[in-house]
Amino acid sequence: MSWHALFDLLAWLSAGATGWWVRRRWLPAVPVGRSPAYLACLALGAAAGAYALGTANLALAGQPRVGRSVLGALLGGALAVEAFKFAAGLRQPTGGPWALPFAVGVAVGRVGCHLSGLDDATFGVPAASSLAQSWAVDHGDGVLRHPVALYESLTLGSVALTLAWGLARQRPWATRRGFPLVVLVYALQRLGWEALKPFPPLVGPLSLMQLACVALAVYGLWLWCRAAPAQLRPASR
Repeated sequence: MSWHALFDLLAWLSAGATGWWVRRRWLPAVPVGRSPAYLACLALGAAAGAYALGTANLALAGQPRVGRSVLGALLGGALAVEAFKFAAGLRQPTGGPWALPFAVGVAVGRVGCHLSGLDDATFGVPAASSLAQSWAVDHGDGVLRHPVALYESLTLGSVALTLAWGLARQRPWATRRGFPLVVLVYALQRLGWEALKPFPPLVGPLSLMQLACVALAVYGLWLWCRAAPAQLRPASR
């Protein structure tokens, strides 16, 4: 089993265990969030987004092969769910129970991306400064590169710990705005880390992945603003 496959498995297991705990102790899913139609739309949208964005990004980089992207999965899943809710006339937020499992899954899975080296196509550009070279890594080609996958893993791990603290204490920013918070932080940190990857710009200085990050950040901000002050009461245990 490759490092990537191993940590993909660990990411799914850790995210699943985290989701079970969140729903059992802190934030039960709303009824629509447990319906088969909702879950099917989420799964299909996430899969389509993951493969579409990942493959397109590799093609633009001159690597015509099938790829996958966590960013694409989050975007695709969000769009599919919003379309489902719009068609069903639903306005109730459903993303809360998914926020912490997503952060945990990315934090674990990105370790596998790092250990996979150059084959994963998520490696960083060469570290220019002597300071960055002190923690840069050589993936076997003799070049000291930014460990961008570890940057993302540490960032999402910190987000997961912060969100878990807030959920355990039933803080409104965690129980009511946990999903928009994770979406915004993920989009903004990924926007920065993508600047340290050797992908070509598509519009101005922004690569395809960075444009997707901007779109995701706008979506996260929209979700955040939709949470009216009256909705920000601590959820019952």
